[in-house]
Order: sequence, then C-alpha cells, then structure tokens
Amino acid sequence: MLPNDLIRKGGFLENSCCVQLKDKKLLGLRSYDCHMLMQEYLPIASRGTLPDNVSSIIIELCDFFKAICCKNLSKHDIQFLEKKVTLTLCTIELCPSFFTVMVHLVVHLVEELRMGGPVTFRWMHSVERELLTLKSYVHNRAYPEGSITEGYLAMESLTFVSRYLSVVETLFTRPVRNDDEGEHNEIEELNSLCPGRPLRKSRDCNVSFRKRKRVSRCVLYKKLLIQAHRYVLFNVELVMPFREEHKSIVKN
Repeated sequence: MLPNDLIRKGGFLENSCCVQLKDKKLLGLRSYDCHMLMQEYLPIASRGTLPDNVSSIIIELCDFFKAICCKNLSKHDIQFLEKKVTLTLCTIELCPSFFTVMVHLVVHLVEELRMGGPVTFRWMHSVERELLTLKSYVHNRAYPEGSITEGYLAMESLTFVSRYLSVVETLFTRPVRNDDEGEHNEIEELNSLCPGRPLRKSRDCNVSFRKRKRVSRCVLYKKLLIQAHRYVLFNVELVMPFREEHKSIVKN
C-alpha cells in the first residue's frame, strides 16, 4: 500500500489516482515511475515478505538496473555488471516458456551502455516533461503553435526578470522543500526564521479562491510547542544575538 500523496523530487507523479486498494493494482504509471518502483521500493518490499533465496535474486536484479542508470560508471564497473547480471539470470529458476527474448536482452544492456554511454543522458523522461510543459501553454486549440510560442516567450521573460528581483521570492530564490541547514539566502531570512517548505505537495496552486479547499488544521499540544520553541532557540542563526545577550545578562 502506497501513500496517496507520495511526491519525490526526481519527478514522481501523484499516485493517488493510480492506486486501487480494492484490486491491489497500480494503474497509469509512467515509465519513470516504474523505474523508481523497481529500483527503490521493490527491494524493500521483497526483503520482508519473500524468502531470502528469492528476495536476494530480486534485489540483485533491481540493483543492476539501478547501477546502469547511474551518471558515473567506470570501465571496471561495466565489466563487473556484465558478469554479475549473467550469474543473476542463471540463478533465477524459471520455466523455459517464461525465458523469452526480453529476459535475455537484459544481458545486452551492459553492451549498449558501453557503446552508447550512460542511460541517464539517453532516455526520454526529461523530453516528455518538457513536452508536457509546452502542451500546457496551449489555450487556443485552433492555433497550438502560436499558443506554445507565446507561452514560451512569456516564461522566458519572467525567468529573465526574476533573476534581477533580489527582494522578491521567485522560483530561483524560494526556500527549499526540506531545510537541511545548507545554503540560505536573504529571501529565506526575511520571510521566516525557519525557512523550508512543507513535505506534502501544495494542493491549492493555480486554483481560484472559490475552488480552493479548506486548509487542514492540527492541534499543537503543549509538549510539541515547547519542542518547537527550543528547536528555534538552539538552531536558528538569527536568534544567536539574543542568546548571547541573555548569557551576558545572566553572568552580570
């Protein structure tokens, strides 16, 4: 069972419409979603539900697909993967009717990787996302080319202007989704003492006020409030001058 609002920075689709809990099926997934499910989640799911002799082979096969999708691979890694995937496929005990050509083609993926370069620079995921963005610019279906041109020029103009707006929060200066105490900019310090973005995807973007849903509220108990207050006191840099002033007052 997957959560209804699983969002990954790498480009996951919202899978609330893809999960059918009654039939226990995943529908409407894109190729990138299948890649991520096989590389990231299938090893975790099989590790605790299947026997060790079965889960170990599945994990090896998933690790192989994850390895060939890396951006940096040396010749030694390619040779190791070529030998490893052959042993992995031989270990899988399948009936002869299942061992089709598609299963055998997994062996030749390493050779394709050696000749064509990393898979990351040859797949179509980024092109598909860009085409989806261009299609969203079409508002007049009678003239799709003109709509795409106007939308593209408008977006390029906004991008160019936003780079010179140092005080306004833009796409390039807004806080990160998860604050890991990395680089901070002036916009983050002006907007909030604790920069960051909520973990869940914003559901009221590009929605008119009448169609906007109510914001869900949560009860902030006293213990949680004290923990949040102490976290701000001990981890936010803007509070440091007040802490030093308090220490000097206590010493004097």
